[in-house]
Amino acid sequence: MANGVRLLCRVARAPLQEAEVNPDQINPQSGAFPLLLAAQNGHVDTVQALLRAGANPNQVKPQSGNFPLLLAAQNGHADAVQALLQAGADPNQVEPQSGAFPLLVAAQNGHADAVQALLQAGANPNQVEPQSGAYPLLLAARNGRADAVQTLLRAGANPNQANPQSGAFPLLLAAQDGHTDVVKALLQAGADPNQVNPKDGNFPLLLTAQAGYADAVQTLLQAGANPNQVKGHSGNFPLLLAARNGHADAIRALLQAGAIPNVVKPNNGNFPLLLAVQNGHTDAVRALLQAGANPNLVNRLDRNFPLLLAVQNGHLDMIRALLRAGADPNHARLQS
Repeated sequence: MANGVRLLCRVARAPLQEAEVNPDQINPQSGAFPLLLAAQNGHVDTVQALLRAGANPNQVKPQSGNFPLLLAAQNGHADAVQALLQAGADPNQVEPQSGAFPLLVAAQNGHADAVQALLQAGANPNQVEPQSGAYPLLLAARNGRADAVQTLLRAGANPNQANPQSGAFPLLLAAQDGHTDVVKALLQAGADPNQVNPKDGNFPLLLTAQAGYADAVQTLLQAGANPNQVKGHSGNFPLLLAARNGHADAIRALLQAGAIPNVVKPNNGNFPLLLAVQNGHTDAVRALLQAGANPNLVNRLDRNFPLLLAVQNGHLDMIRALLRAGADPNHARLQS
């Protein structure tokens, strides 16, 4: 393939029209054609020569549905993208098999220059890929492509648009993976910090607290995220999941923003301090106790309480911290 591309470059620089070479000729076996390969590999001089010779900028590979602009955008060849667009390539052309389109793949891979060129040529920033429901801003946010995200937002991408199939939205995916710079950009563009995925009830603060991304937690809280928001039927809330996983910095940020330390999960009786103790997270236990967590709170279903679990698991530092905070050393586990 590499030798073929180099040969193509040499041929394309020759006067194609004088030589009566067909610039749109297709390889009968692979379906490839000169402009597709040149665009895919970013050979902008060759792309321009082929276009001058009359190559069709919107030609499609029969077997796969690929076309020059899609591959140039996917691989971040902004100069080739620009050349194709200037020659009349359709910025919103869709690959019929997968539903992919140039702006989607450029944004997904963080090619901000290609994204900018496509938008300037009329690409729709909110176009949706019908098979998966994905769209450029969603994939750029998920992958932490801050430059592409900002470029899309400036062009009018909707920061609160949700995937019609999964219910996911840009802020949810950016927060979930701790892409704080993307979270900031979305919030500045008007993203709702308390938006909920209607399919599963997840929301940005819950997922980023669960994962322990303290900077993203802080950013969401500063933008007005509710520290006590609860996930629908499951009853999970940010402080509970941060405590369960031992994310002390996220716990402190939530508590400083007004998270209630003694909230109980209705369906199983668990509460942040109990889960932090149960999983051996001493720093998380200390953070909760300093904020007023009740060391004698009891799970109403299984009758467990923090000091009992700390003793059972042999966590001496945790035992001391609980006793200093007022845990009752004579508290018994009474059956209801």
